[in-house]
Amino acid sequence: METLKTRDTFQEATIAAHDLEGEPVLSREGRKVGKVMDVHIHPTKLTVEGISVKTPMFHENDYIGREYIAGVSEKGVVLKIVPSTEYEGVKVIDANGKKVGTVKEVKRNNQTNNINSMVISRSDGGNDLIVKKSDVLEFGEKIKLKFNTK
Repeated sequence: METLKTRDTFQEATIAAHDLEGEPVLSREGRKVGKVMDVHIHPTKLTVEGISVKTPMFHENDYIGREYIAGVSEKGVVLKIVPSTEYEGVKVIDANGKKVGTVKEVKRNNQTNNINSMVISRSDGGNDLIVKKSDVLEFGEKIKLKFNTK
């Protein structure tokens, strides 16, 4: 019987793809954005190309390419980004700090992480406000707009 490969220190430092299934996926800020569903491996290069992530209710499962992955351990995956869908439910303020409302929906460029616009549910009960990405001054725990509202 011929040995195909002997176990070495490099192999011992690797992680089995199936061990990642069900483990948490964290944004670059450390917020849990979902769980690993599948690890996708290139069929000829044998490199990890990305992961499928089960996200919370009301979101479809997302595919995250390796260029957005900062690191992997047996405890989960850490991303280099904040997935744009994570802004849903975030409070929005205007340039003066006045509360405008809450992000109701993020409209992305196809299935990328690039935001085209956001639908804001107004806190004053008015009609929803649609805001382009170019109208946003700052993304974070709150989203700050470049303009003031009435």
